[in-house]
Amino acid sequence: MKIDQNKQANLAQVTNKYNKQQHQDKKTGKEQRKDRVSLSKEALQLQKVEQELTEGVDSSKRQEKVGKIKAEVQAGTYHIDGEAVAEKMLETINNRG
Repeated sequence: MKIDQNKQANLAQVTNKYNKQQHQDKKTGKEQRKDRVSLSKEALQLQKVEQELTEGVDSSKRQEKVGKIKAEVQAGTYHIDGEAVAEKMLETINNRG
């Protein structure tokens, strides 16, 4: 990559200005501002619910249930009650609206 003399001079000027500003800030005792992040109430509530759900899951029971379903799928005996699924879907949609 070729850097011409104008770009090199501009870079030197910017660097010098930055260094002078840093030196002045140290002399006057100014602290540099730090980045901050603030979460909305909704985000904090979601984070709390997610944590509660994660802590509430009994992994051994879940693994047992998943294992049972896997075995049924592999054996071809796993059946889904379509009507129950549809009812749950409607219930979920109605509760949102």
